[in-house]
Amino acid sequence: DTIEELVAEVVRAARTSVDNTPNQLDVLKEAGVVDAGGQGLFIIYDGLLRYLRGEELPAVATEDRAADVFAAFAAAHGGDEHGYCTEFIIHGADLSVERIRSEMAEIGASLLVVGDQRMVRVHVHTERPGDALNAAAAHGELDRLKIDNMDRQQAANFEQALEEGGTAVAAVPLPQRADACVVAVAAGQGLGDILSSLGAIVVAGGQSMNPRAGDILAAIEKSARDWTIVLPNNSNIVMAARQAAQQSSKDVRVVPTRTLPQGVAAMLAFNPTLDADENVRAMQAALGDVTTIEITRAVRDAVVGDVTIAKGQYIGLLDDELIAGDGDANALALRMFEFLTDLTPEVATVYVGRAVSPTQVDELTASVARAYPDLEIETVSGGQELYDYIISVE
Repeated sequence: DTIEELVAEVVRAARTSVDNTPNQLDVLKEAGVVDAGGQGLFIIYDGLLRYLRGEELPAVATEDRAADVFAAFAAAHGGDEHGYCTEFIIHGADLSVERIRSEMAEIGASLLVVGDQRMVRVHVHTERPGDALNAAAAHGELDRLKIDNMDRQQAANFEQALEEGGTAVAAVPLPQRADACVVAVAAGQGLGDILSSLGAIVVAGGQSMNPRAGDILAAIEKSARDWTIVLPNNSNIVMAARQAAQQSSKDVRVVPTRTLPQGVAAMLAFNPTLDADENVRAMQAALGDVTTIEITRAVRDAVVGDVTIAKGQYIGLLDDELIAGDGDANALALRMFEFLTDLTPEVATVYVGRAVSPTQVDELTASVARAYPDLEIETVSGGQELYDYIISVE
């Protein structure tokens, strides 16, 4: 009936499963141990449950052993060979995931093959990356090739571990539950779900549907916690957020996020174990790590700088500043990447508006991938009404 009860059941089942692992693998039974990965996952689940119950985590290990353990492991396994971590994407028609998986299983291990008839992503550890690429090329065009020499990586890590062996590692303080909360404004069910999943109390609102200061104040007062951070996520809502902060009897801070991606970045920087001042500093610093592209329609004719816009035309905003206009949303979204002259984008998250079709989204991501082959692209259903695309670029 509750999240706590669900997690408690997960912890119980995980403990039972871990205890049974020696019966599933002879080498574990011979060594008299349980599966290490399973035990680690159980500890994570148990930590979640203790947090939900407000319990402190038990101190069951001494941190000053870490460096010596790493050094001993490096000395014992310095000669191990791992080969090449090989990753790529296959583009084609009528691709068979099962057939590709079967072929790659003959070439290497740690295999992951996922996709559909048009695109398949492959991850494999192999001593023969060329064989994997040649086999894949028979099925279609290759993209996003990435090959890492794991033996060289391990050698560098082990060298550092051996050098640092015997040096005590500072203990990390146990996290404490903090009286804190974040109120965030979001336009669209999908955007609201994202912020809610990150721990925010969500207030519905956005462009042309700005929440009142009273709406934000009501969200602040919902929490029994003693300090609150508000993320307006729109330049037009910052003033209302500050008014709500002034009206509240609580200690309320406003981090003036102007876009949804800034709000997400701020939420990811939020740490409930820190105090208000530390969180505000971390969240404000996170705003500089993200650039926002927004595609919407002009509600009237306008001239902004050198850009002339007609009513109904798509307009492109870069960090809340109007940069360009176009009759086609996808063409304009792709063009907006050309204005990112001060950074080399590595990751783009596309929050898709309610009116945009799946076909249109596929066409946009394909166009961006062709123009920026090293860019990792993710699409999320934002459900926002007025913005066809809100794109977070990092």
